[in-house]
This record gives sequence, C-alpha cells and structure tokens, in this order.
Amino acid sequence: MMSLVLILLASLFLTTLATFGPTVDADWAGQFPYIAKLETPSDPIDITTPALVVSQKMVVASSELFHSNSPASYTMTDHNLEVHQVARLVWIDDKFVVVKTCKPFGSGRFNLTLSEFFDYQADDPDAAIIFFQADSLKSKSTTVLSDATCDSTFGSGYSGFNTCIAQDTTANICATYYTDSLIVPTFVHKLLLVVQGRVQATLRNASCDASNSNFRQTQFRKIDKFRTNILRIAGIVVDNP
Repeated sequence: MMSLVLILLASLFLTTLATFGPTVDADWAGQFPYIAKLETPSDPIDITTPALVVSQKMVVASSELFHSNSPASYTMTDHNLEVHQVARLVWIDDKFVVVKTCKPFGSGRFNLTLSEFFDYQADDPDAAIIFFQADSLKSKSTTVLSDATCDSTFGSGYSGFNTCIAQDTTANICATYYTDSLIVPTFVHKLLLVVQGRVQATLRNASCDASNSNFRQTQFRKIDKFRTNILRIAGIVVDNP
C-alpha cells in the first residue's frame, strides 16, 4: 500500500513538472522594457529573438540568430515598436553578440548586477519562457530545474554554464513556442528564460524531435556566466558590480 502511495505521489510530481502553462501575452512595456526584438526580415523563415538592452545604444543577444555578419541584415524594435537600425555587431565567446545602434533606447535597462541572478540551488516553479510572435512578446510558465537536477541529466559540470527546465511531454508542444518544423520551418522563435520575474538565460537547445515534441528538458545558457566578458564592451555598466 505504501509503495502504491509513493508511486502516485511521484507521478503527481512529475506531471506537475511536465506541463507548460498556456501561451499568454507578456507585459513587454511594463515588466520587460529592457527587451528588444531582433529579426531578419529578408530571411524566408520568420526568425525572431529577444535581446537585452544593456546601455543607451547596445543590446546583448544569443549569437544563434546571426548567420550573417552584415548589420543591414537585421531589424530591431523596442516595446514602442520604434525601429533601431543595427550599426555594428560585436561577438562574445561565440555565444553572445552585442548589437550597437545609433538611436538610443528609453530608460529601461537589463541590469547585469551579479545579485540579480538566480542561484539554481532548488527547482523553482516561478519561471517562464518568453519569445516573440510577430510584434507580441509571449510567455509560457514552466519550472526551472536546479543545477543538481540538470547535471543528473546532462552530465557533471553541465551546470557550470547552462541550465534546464522541466520537460513537457505534450505532443507537438514545440510548435507552440519554438518552431513548426525542424525540417522545413516557417518560423523559429528564440527563447529567454525568466525566473522570479527576471531574465536569466538564453536558449541553448530546444530539445525538439521531428514530431515537434520535447524528447528531454529544454536547455538554456546562463547569462551571468558570460557577464564579465559582456562588461568588457565599452559603454556597458551595472548599478552595483
């Protein structure tokens, strides 16, 4: 009898972890004014990625969108849908890129103060992935997993630079937030991970299979682990280093 109870409890816990919330509008202007949208309008695939405003005229983003080194290949808009022309790209560790523009952003900034970042000591259900659909910032709630849990899946030392979220076993789940096809996609949405209301990481691997289902936990790259190199770019400052 006790074994059956334990199995049922374990099943309930796994079910809780394995479910994303519905796709909802994120509060772009209110909660995330430091996010800009980057895209390649000439690309036949609709590829968008959220970027983080880190100074008056600079954003930092995952480098995966940047298949062309030409600034003219990209457009960037803020939460007011004002366009900021991309003037220059500066690569960081082949993982991130700083995008420079001539038109200043508003007052919203992504603060790189170290105390702003999550410590991953325990699983936390106060998490979400955010991404763009057209000109709308979207959100799906999830559970971010502890360093120990991610290491148990991806190997010892994985959490030194990376983190992961709970696997969602819903069929075709990837098409609701990442891409409609790994073979011939019409869209690809790059993701940011939010924990306790604060952006923490960029997408590393969506872990999607050919049927658009998660085959294991979605993986993210921790921003704070590259913080020192990002701050080496002239003009980027933090409130309390």
